[in-house]
Amino acid sequence: MVTALEQLESAQEALQLGAHDYVTKPFSLRELDTVLESHTQMSRSTSVAREAVLLCRKRKLAAAAC
Repeated sequence: MVTALEQLESAQEALQLGAHDYVTKPFSLRELDTVLESHTQMSRSTSVAREAVLLCRKRKLAAAAC
């Protein structure tokens, strides 16, 4: 979330309502790039973990069928 509101309460409310991050204006491109890179890495990690869980489930199902 990018906003002009800098109050702590605004950030807390936004995060409680589901925002994944809170960046206030004015922001630097370096700050925004860092935030975006962090979320990209988290997304990749989540995808890898999800794939691992699905693979494990498939292996358990295949083993149970033997």
